[in-house]
Amino acid sequence: APEHPKALYRLACAHKGSGELRSASRVLAKLLALPGQASNAEARNLHNSIHSQMHQRVDERKQLLEEQQQKLRSHMEKVETEAAEKAREAAETAAKYKRERQTQIREGPKVGSRISVYWAGDDKWSAGDVIAKLGPPEEPRYKVQYDDDFVHEHDFTSASGGVFPFELISPPPSLLLRTWRRAGGGGAELVLKRWKLYSYENMGSLIVVGLAMAFILWPVVAMGQAVISGSQR
Repeated sequence: APEHPKALYRLACAHKGSGELRSASRVLAKLLALPGQASNAEARNLHNSIHSQMHQRVDERKQLLEEQQQKLRSHMEKVETEAAEKAREAAETAAKYKRERQTQIREGPKVGSRISVYWAGDDKWSAGDVIAKLGPPEEPRYKVQYDDDFVHEHDFTSASGGVFPFELISPPPSLLLRTWRRAGGGGAELVLKRWKLYSYENMGSLIVVGLAMAFILWPVVAMGQAVISGSQR
């Protein structure tokens, strides 16, 4: 009968064997509540063992829950870190794109060039020499010394509204012209400028002209020397 102590004990053992600890605990509690069964040591030990297993299960579930929560926190931290990294990369890309849009819509003049700069406020062009290139390569500024000795730093290359339009009058002087200037050769400088042979780009033309003149004048010089030698005889 279900109310018989041995039957209840066997039923509790069956529940325990199938993993139904709560059912086994309820059956044993019912058994121990029967008259004269409160001191049933076998039932009491089984009841205590089942309670220990139940507490162990609770602890295991708590530990498993904590591990899952820790994994979830780690995953969320990883997601947040990746999101922050992507946001940082996006911000850097946007800043780089902005800098690129503002960077050099045209090539600036070389140091040593002579240029004419348009001053919108005065509505006129003023000539001067580029004496220095300043600032970072992506945002260069050019120092210009004007013919009246006024010096100003200009933005010639960016896409910003403060850029100054300019026109190239002459490129940087060639090595020949710079050397001649140091030697005080002003007249030759005028000739070179008139022939437009004063830049690095036109040095080849200067060499060709020199060789052509030598080729043309050499027979004349040789003939003159022959005439002089004949007259001396």
